[in-house]
Amino acid sequence: MRTYKILLFNIGYFSGLDGSWFDYLFKFYRYIFPPKKVINKITVDLNRIITTEKPDIICLIEIQKKQIKHIINRLNNDYKFYDFEMKYLPNGLAEVFPILKNYCNGFMAKEKINFKKFFIKNGFKRLVYEIEIEEKLKVLLFHFALGKDVRAKQFLEIKEIAKNHHNTIVCGDFNIFKGIPELNHLLESYNFKLCQKTPTFPAHNPKKAIDLAVASKNLQVKSKIIPSQISDHLPVILEVYI
Repeated sequence: MRTYKILLFNIGYFSGLDGSWFDYLFKFYRYIFPPKKVINKITVDLNRIITTEKPDIICLIEIQKKQIKHIINRLNNDYKFYDFEMKYLPNGLAEVFPILKNYCNGFMAKEKINFKKFFIKNGFKRLVYEIEIEEKLKVLLFHFALGKDVRAKQFLEIKEIAKNHHNTIVCGDFNIFKGIPELNHLLESYNFKLCQKTPTFPAHNPKKAIDLAVASKNLQVKSKIIPSQISDHLPVILEVYI
C-alpha cells in the first residue's frame, strides 16, 4: 500500500488577510496589490509547511499569475512540474474585465503526472483540474460558487465527471456556508464520503468547514488542518492510501 499526500490550500492571492472583518475592511486592496513583503513572508511560511509535510501534490486556489513564477523560484525545488490556469471562462467576463485573467488555480507536483483541465457549464468560476496521481486515482480540483443555487448545479456536473472514475477525490473550496448538509445529495447520489469536516474558515477563528475533500468510499483518506494564518483559509493535508 502506498500513501499519497496532498496539500490543499486557498492561499487568498497572497494577500495575507486572516479572515477577520478588520482585514477585509482595511486591507481588501491586497487582493489586487499585495505588498512584496507580505508575499515574501507568506512564501517563507508556505515553504516551511511544504518542507515539513512533504506533500506529493500541492493544490493551490486563488493565486495571481504574477505570483506563480515567484513561488516556483522560491519554493522547495522538489516541485518542478506545475500548471496554473485562469479559473474563469476565457471568452466570458474575463474579456470584459481583463483583471480577471490574473486570477488562477493550479497545482505543483514532484514529478510529471497526467492531467486535464476544462471548464464546466455553470458558474462564474468554471475551471476543473482532473489530476491523475496514478491509474487508480483521479483528483478533481475545483473552486465552487458563492451562490447556493449555482453550487448545486456545479455539484451535479462534478458528479457526472466523477462517475467515470473508480477512485476519485474531489477537493477544493466548496463555499458551503450553510454547512455540511448541503453536500448530502452529492454524497448519497454518488457513493462519496466526506473526508474531513473540521472548520477551515475564517483562519483567525475557524467556524466554517469549506476547504473540503470528498472521496470514493473505497478509498482510505486521512486529513488534518494546519493552524497557519497566512491566508483567510487554513491549509488542509490529505493522506490517501492506495
